[in-house]
Amino acid sequence: MKRLITYVLVSFITLMLSACGFHLRGTGSEKLTIKDMSVKAGDTYGTLVKQLKERLTEAGVKVHDDAIYKLNVTESWDSRTLTYSNSIRGTEIEKILTLHYQVYGSSSLLLVDNNIEARDVYIYDTNNIVANERQENALDDRLTNEGIELLIDRLQVISTEQLDQLQQKAEQQLKLRQEAEKAQQKALQERQKSILNTIPLEDIQKYNQQKD
Repeated sequence: MKRLITYVLVSFITLMLSACGFHLRGTGSEKLTIKDMSVKAGDTYGTLVKQLKERLTEAGVKVHDDAIYKLNVTESWDSRTLTYSNSIRGTEIEKILTLHYQVYGSSSLLLVDNNIEARDVYIYDTNNIVANERQENALDDRLTNEGIELLIDRLQVISTEQLDQLQQKAEQQLKLRQEAEKAQQKALQERQKSILNTIPLEDIQKYNQQKD
């Protein structure tokens, strides 16, 4: 009877959460409005890029190299000591995974540039090196998975309309930079021409004769 009541309660809660639009992280239920994307993340055959491609595929994204939108991810690891070992506990060490991600659009223009962090703590025991290594490896796996999920969450709120707007803005900025460079080059040429006009013709002829 208790099992039946528990099952009914769990089913009811799950139904209510689904009705509210809530999804459990990592279930593959999150869908992205971006339907095509290429992915580059450090080691081409590494764990991060492999899992990231799998999660994007689960989120409804077709991952291929010819996609308009290109996702570049760079991972970096850091650690710091929180508390030093004593007679009861080992040393508490916090590991931090930072994912720097960039989304490029047409003409390789940068549209999104941001970072996310995943962090957790493990206990380092100087008397058990093997256990420490296993614990740290497991922690790295968890942080990698969490980092990917956080990245999926970030990408999920980006619509194709927003990317189109960012693309237009990036193109306008590129055009302004190009126009500014042309204006600067033209001003430099005009200045050089003006300086030459102030030099007597005889001096210029003498200079050319010396070059010959």
